[in-house]
Amino acid sequence: MKFKEGDILEYDGKYGCAAKKGATAIFKESYTYNLGGDIHHQVIVEWIRDGLDNDQMDGSYNSKYFTKIGEVSQQKEDRIFEENKKDMKITSKTLMVSFETEVKLGNNDAIELTLIHQAFITENSVDLDLSVDVSDVKFLGVEIETGFEAYGKFVKQLKELGIDLNKLIDEKETELINSGLEDKIKLMFKDKI
Repeated sequence: MKFKEGDILEYDGKYGCAAKKGATAIFKESYTYNLGGDIHHQVIVEWIRDGLDNDQMDGSYNSKYFTKIGEVSQQKEDRIFEENKKDMKITSKTLMVSFETEVKLGNNDAIELTLIHQAFITENSVDLDLSVDVSDVKFLGVEIETGFEAYGKFVKQLKELGIDLNKLIDEKETELINSGLEDKIKLMFKDKI
């Protein structure tokens, strides 16, 4: 079945996710991919939080789990926004951007990992949080098991070898700040606020 942007879809509840049967979502776009010869039709949706205990994340789902039950018109969305705007006063705007940096650390770049960062951008400032998370950790080219406990064990093992991974990450983050990262982000998103 083909959906168009703005269609309201109802979830059938057969797929094992946090959305309940009857939960509704707004269709954004679709795509198709081939997995081992099987064609999969996916839809990207934005869930409507309507009291059905819907804790599902917005994102991509198999289209066969949805049925069209209506559509959201831009005029209706604009009218609702205008009605709600009367009661609110926007005092400031902040854009949150998540981004990643692939880095190599230690002697001979023995440790490879991806640092996950966030930037909070306002009209007047950029606040960087460079220590959000790490992923894709490798030691001497070998992938390290994922997960909080496995990463903690890896950090502990390195410490026993005399390598302070947290210190190396802190040094790399300082290097990123000193490289003008804040100014680059400011320039990239200056027209978005």
